[in-house]
Amino acid sequence: MTDSYITYEDEQIKLRIPRQLRSKHADYVYSFEGTLKRGRKDARVILGIELDPTRVSRKALRQVIIKALPHWVWLGVETRVIRKGRCSFGDGGIEVLGASTVPEPSGTITLYRWNVLYRLGKHYLFIDLFGGGDLEEFEKMGTAIIESIVVKSLKSISSEQSKKRLISSTDSMVKKVKHGGLKVKEKARLANALKSLPEDLKYLREPILAIADEDQELLGSGVVDTPLLAEAIEKQAASQPSDFASDHTRQLKKWLKDIKKTDESWIGPVWFVMAFLMGYEMYRDEDAESSVKSLTKVVNRFLDMDLKF
Repeated sequence: MTDSYITYEDEQIKLRIPRQLRSKHADYVYSFEGTLKRGRKDARVILGIELDPTRVSRKALRQVIIKALPHWVWLGVETRVIRKGRCSFGDGGIEVLGASTVPEPSGTITLYRWNVLYRLGKHYLFIDLFGGGDLEEFEKMGTAIIESIVVKSLKSISSEQSKKRLISSTDSMVKKVKHGGLKVKEKARLANALKSLPEDLKYLREPILAIADEDQELLGSGVVDTPLLAEAIEKQAASQPSDFASDHTRQLKKWLKDIKKTDESWIGPVWFVMAFLMGYEMYRDEDAESSVKSLTKVVNRFLDMDLKF
């Protein structure tokens, strides 16, 4: 089926998009979403574009793309990488295209996600395309959109504003499929287990329980609220040695080994926090002027929940 395209243009960017997509964006972050006809079924599509992501963000994005696991299963959703590596878009472009099989009451559906990071002239662009339907049509649509992008001029912003920029292109989509936090019995089991945390890790108990109240299927998506975790890390950074995150990650990993059935959903918030600490340790030196809260937001957006420890 051939999609009908229209031109979207403002003072910063110009591109061609399927006419069914509607724009929802803020400065530097664009989001388009809508429903396209795909045979007998409709396909929900979300397109996110970030103009000139920060240096910290670009490094994190490259790591996410380059280190994407070929196959994993998380909470019943099976994801496989179709391809990753260099691509033909712009200068030095890299990409990862993946497919996720999602269980539904009526069967299963397949959703695709295509991330592309490349340089266009003097600007960097990150593309986040999410949707269903036929893979060939999905790729054809994505290619047509990306190849049509023209960056006109960008508004000047302060360095502080730049540090706080985050990609939010999939927020509206994930909120519509939100399922909620851990069940009461699961959270009670988690709370009981956390009583045995080492003394150095006691500060993580409340942040872990707060993560347990978030939608577990969205862990690592960048839309999970982590204020308690950010504040806890900030306090530790002010009073602990500079490598505290690495040390606490090792302690948490050792503690997890003594917990039975660590692959069950109730322990998920602990894995999230451990991966968060690892991410913080990895990116904390990227920008000496960044506050811990700002940096943990970057870590949260690009957190890889499928790290193998």
